[in-house]
Parts: sequence; C-alpha cells; structure tokens
Amino acid sequence: PDPYTATMNALRYYRVDGVIISTLPATRSGWLRADLIERVRKAANVEVEHIVAEREPAGKA
Repeated sequence: PDPYTATMNALRYYRVDGVIISTLPATRSGWLRADLIERVRKAANVEVEHIVAEREPAGKA
C-alpha cells in the first residue's frame, strides 16, 4: 500500500509511541506534495517526526 495506508494499518495493529517518516527533500518528494506528513499527524494519536534524507552520490558517504 501507499505510505499513508501502511502507516494507518500499522497504527491500527501495533502499539507505538510515535511515528518517524523519512522522505526526500520537498522539491523531490511526491509524498510531501501529497501532504503525507500532515495527513498522518491529523490521523495519528501519537507524535509524528519528519526526517529529510539528503541523497549523496554513491561513494561520497
């Protein structure tokens, strides 16, 4: 399923203290353009943290 549905399914079946969502930067993330973070924050009864993953070219890490 898409990330929103997967998150909601996990919250329904597992007891969690919070949710961490990692995405690419806003200019490259379709999930951010679809307002994923805010949709999860509104629907979840736990803290939601958003981490932006910066992509490094292979061999730069």
